[in-house]
Amino acid sequence: MRTVVEWARKVWQSTGEPCNVIEDGLVNEKMFTEATGDIVTQLDAITAEPSPYRWELVGNRRVLCPRDSTWSSRITNVHLKQTPRFQAATNYLEILRAQVPGLGNVVGPILKGDPAAPIFTDKVSLSEEASVVEHLVQLLGTAPQLVFLIERTADGRRLLQFENVEPPSGQT
Repeated sequence: MRTVVEWARKVWQSTGEPCNVIEDGLVNEKMFTEATGDIVTQLDAITAEPSPYRWELVGNRRVLCPRDSTWSSRITNVHLKQTPRFQAATNYLEILRAQVPGLGNVVGPILKGDPAAPIFTDKVSLSEEASVVEHLVQLLGTAPQLVFLIERTADGRRLLQFENVEPPSGQT
């Protein structure tokens, strides 16, 4: 058994292809052994029924997330314009937890590294109304190699974090 976040990091290392991930616990190892080829082929294999996951393209961003309709919930009254990413994410999660009780355990983001780094300080704007997944993608702004991850913690919470996907060694 592995997690989809571990799978995503392996794909990033081998292909440099970004994929955003919302994790929902452990999955069957078979899902990963059958996933080969380019990232779309792998996503199709991982999300084939009876997988608990689905994937979608939001703008030009791939998002792997649970089939649970909670992640498609519409969030309204979001007023975040030209806000540094870290602050926007913090504020958005407060709104999210208030509007979707099933996501009351989403926490973060975490500040790891230089607090002045663009991953935390780039300004982003969120639509006043969108689905949870759409808003999470909007938090990425225009940085093409930036992804979001939502991982389960040992105590059951869901932790939002951001990472830059680096091209594989030898590629630029």
